[in-house]
Amino acid sequence: MNKRRKGKEARRNLRERETRLDKIEKMLKDFLKSMVELRKSIAELREAQKKTDEQMRLTDERLEKLKMETEKFKMETLEQMRERDERLEKFKMETLEQMRERDERLEKIRMETEKFRMEAEKLKMEAEKLKMETFEQMRLTDERIEKRIGKLTDAQGLFWESLSEKGIIKFLEDEGYEIRKVLRDCKSRTKTGKEAEFDLIIEAEKDGKKEVFIAEVKTTATPHYVDEFLAKLSDIIEFFPEYEGKTIWGVFSSGRYADGTEKYAISKGLVVFGISGEVLVLLNPRTSLKPFLKP
Repeated sequence: MNKRRKGKEARRNLRERETRLDKIEKMLKDFLKSMVELRKSIAELREAQKKTDEQMRLTDERLEKLKMETEKFKMETLEQMRERDERLEKFKMETLEQMRERDERLEKIRMETEKFRMEAEKLKMEAEKLKMETFEQMRLTDERIEKRIGKLTDAQGLFWESLSEKGIIKFLEDEGYEIRKVLRDCKSRTKTGKEAEFDLIIEAEKDGKKEVFIAEVKTTATPHYVDEFLAKLSDIIEFFPEYEGKTIWGVFSSGRYADGTEKYAISKGLVVFGISGEVLVLLNPRTSLKPFLKP
């Protein structure tokens, strides 16, 4: 800002000096005009020659003085212009140097930014690769765990179904029933397209009456499983029209009951079995035993 202000002051001073030069030039022109008129009148002013000569001498002195002042002013002006040009040139060089340094800094920042971007992109790709590898390892681990759990669950389920089937059949035989037919993992479909699977269906006969025991077997029982079984039982005639007119019992067997689940199943009218040691036992009070559906 100081450099710009000094430049403006220099230009203003130059204009003032040019104005003064114009005035001086005008004075010279006026003087020359007076000299012409003086020569024309020299004949008439011969008598005043001495006075005129004196005036001319004085005028010459003034002209010489004016010439010297003009030359001095010219030199001063040229010196000021030279100094101004030097300052402008110096300012120009400094500005160019500053611009060069700024461009270098910007280029350095750009290169560092590009380097950072490339490193970030590389890290992103490595992180993505690591994530995919981790997901794949987790997926494979989950598959191995699921296979192991599936094998254990299947084995446990088969064991419990076998134990439940034998225990329920023994209970019925002890109660005087004759086993006529046993259906395992029986899938059925209603006319409306509803599907269901029943773990165990035992057709038995007692005192000449045919009765059907529909059993649901769970390794671990919850009220939710009980409700699902009750929903299937409510449509049992739609699934098995041949059972219409027969007494139908709902049986629920599990190796482990969540808190209160066995009481909930009993309250819903199911015959409930559990495990005691290695033996299947009836959990209902004898007085609560009743068919789920009577003809």
